[in-house]
Amino acid sequence: MGAKPLTAEKSRNYSLGTVVRFSHFDATVDAYRINIRDRIVLSENLGAGATQANVRALLAPFHVGAARFFINGVDTRTTGVDLVMHYLLPTSVSGQFDFTLAANKNKTEVTRVPSIGLLAALNPAPPLFDRLNRLTLEEGTPDSKVVATLDWKLPVRSGSTGISLRATRYGEVTEPGLPVSATEDPTLRDLVLDPTWLIDLTLNAAFFHDKFAVAVGADNLFDQYPNRTPIARANPGGGTVNLDPTNAVAFSRYSPFGFNGRFLYARATYNW
Repeated sequence: MGAKPLTAEKSRNYSLGTVVRFSHFDATVDAYRINIRDRIVLSENLGAGATQANVRALLAPFHVGAARFFINGVDTRTTGVDLVMHYLLPTSVSGQFDFTLAANKNKTEVTRVPSIGLLAALNPAPPLFDRLNRLTLEEGTPDSKVVATLDWKLPVRSGSTGISLRATRYGEVTEPGLPVSATEDPTLRDLVLDPTWLIDLTLNAAFFHDKFAVAVGADNLFDQYPNRTPIARANPGGGTVNLDPTNAVAFSRYSPFGFNGRFLYARATYNW
């Protein structure tokens, strides 16, 4: 089908940053652009579409109905900015407070898709890297992330006690959907996962000059879950898409924080 031996991917990175420090405060800001050329991707399932009889004709002598293979040729451009701020507040009575705020905003664009002369000459030419794969690269991961952390530690007799509180916000994610017909709006079955805040909390204490420590905590304290997948979208044969959340199943595999809900734990350590 015209496939060629794979070659190495190539990238070119540009970044510009600055650091600010005074007293107990420091901050860094970094802007970046990452250009990747000839990314290795898996092609579409060629010959599987109803309009790809010409591809199946190429494969018929080998008794194969459809084929896919790895190929170079996708170029992407990612631009973004990272911000990290840190402030340390020591007090003589209330202990030490450690604040951190980290944030990222980025955007990935597909700037070129692969082409093979043999397949491009067919009419119609089958796409090697179609809408679903393109959206997965561009919108399949959060375009932003914010993490705010507070660590508090109070020395006590022969040890310490403390609290760690972390809030994480994941930006919007799109799981592309597959239209059921050539005439259907291709965005109709896309599933948009809403931005979500997760809260993690840990209570800890140390004794005997920090030789023995205990901690109890919760990840995803408020038991957040991603958007559910509508039944009609999960089963394209189900007809019209029903976005009613009561008529939904499962969770999207594109969720940046999974779909396992709250996680509780207790931990004890002893050092000697």
